[in-house]
Amino acid sequence: MTSLTRQIFRSSRFYQSQRRNFFEKADRDWDKAWKLGITPWDLKGTVIPALKQAVEEEQYLLPEKFQNILIPGCGSGYECIYLKEKGFQRVTGLDLSATAIETARQLATQKQITDVKFEVADFFNYKTSSTFDFVLDYLFFAAIDPPLRSEWATAVSSLITPEDGLLATLIFPIRTEADDPNVGPPYPVLLDDYGKYLHPLGFEIVKVTQVTFYPLETIFLICQSYIICRIPSLSSREKAGR
Repeated sequence: MTSLTRQIFRSSRFYQSQRRNFFEKADRDWDKAWKLGITPWDLKGTVIPALKQAVEEEQYLLPEKFQNILIPGCGSGYECIYLKEKGFQRVTGLDLSATAIETARQLATQKQITDVKFEVADFFNYKTSSTFDFVLDYLFFAAIDPPLRSEWATAVSSLITPEDGLLATLIFPIRTEADDPNVGPPYPVLLDDYGKYLHPLGFEIVKVTQVTFYPLETIFLICQSYIICRIPSLSSREKAGR
């Protein structure tokens, strides 16, 4: 994408609709946003192209290796259903919005997918008896208030499988010099914003892919955890009785 094309898209009414005051119209309430249909992030049945690329073209994400999947902020559940259709065994989608989860369940029923798990839950307080091989963050990081990012990283670290677990996240919208990083959601972000919170918890970046999205430039980031940094986390969880 040329700089001129990017400038045109960034100044377009469509792009601005993703960023300007949509959440205020729903009183900054996620369930109300779903009830009112104020969901500019929802792709209306389309799976994230970068995810499809990683699964189908690059075969970077394989069902036989990643069997337990978590998608926080899953919304309508398109990605959850897609991964089940591609043979991933256990897929869990979380969302604060009961309306979104009901929509996801109805869509799964329509597609005759009966064994995908959708839960109304707060990701920051989510408890489970097992860890996840793969966590997909589809704009979840960009949707939460910036002061919560440290808690986001801690939650991911506590839920992901040590050493072999992967976190994939869509970095969007990418922050420019003209953007205020504290205005959102979605809050404009940089690749460094993720490293700031993930690296101290033992994650390394193993793959970065530039993709087209909405149709602006974005980045699909895949991170993996270090075993050395994961050992203290495991000990802490055992002491806490997890």
